[in-house]
Amino acid sequence: PAPVATPVVAVPSPVMTEKGARLLFLPDSADIPTTARPTLEGLVKLVQSQPERRILITAYATGTPETASQARRLSLNRALTVRSFLAEKGVSTARVDVRALGGQVADGPADRVDLELTAP
Repeated sequence: PAPVATPVVAVPSPVMTEKGARLLFLPDSADIPTTARPTLEGLVKLVQSQPERRILITAYATGTPETASQARRLSLNRALTVRSFLAEKGVSTARVDVRALGGQVADGPADRVDLELTAP
């Protein structure tokens, strides 16, 4: 029998926003999509050129009332993964604030991380 091909699931490209960027994640994954790396690297350069700025990471994950704690854990893992990436590229973690909101999504897709550049 021929081997069964594993379907490739594409993650939409990150979206630049007025205040930063929105990274979209695969459901149940905290891995930074390859498509998001250039956007994150651009934010690193911007933050490094403006030492007074901070980054607020707000992470979300799909969840239901029954899976709220799992969604919050996944959103926290996503936020910490993004923070680690920024730190590896030279951004001090003291300049990065993290919020893991799980399934508490007011608008937009649930499986995402929003990065917002903030003033001191």
